Amino acid sequence: EMIRKYFNPESYINIDDYDSMQSVVDRMIEINNDDDLFESMVNAKPFIEDPVEFHPETIADWLCEKLSL
Repeated sequence: EMIRKYFNPESYINIDDYDSMQSVVDRMIEINNDDDLFESMVNAKPFIEDPVEFHPETIADWLCEKLSL
């Protein structure tokens, strides 16, 4: 999965990691009811590393290339 290449799995809930939507909801409830777990996710570094692909300059360059500007 591309998401794992860029994003820290400790910072979000990836529904692909669960076998049903009920499991996802259960995880959300668990996080909501556990202040330490919630804080750890909120404070987790969102990116694995600095993703150059998401820098505004890189996106602008890509758009200009695609639009032949």
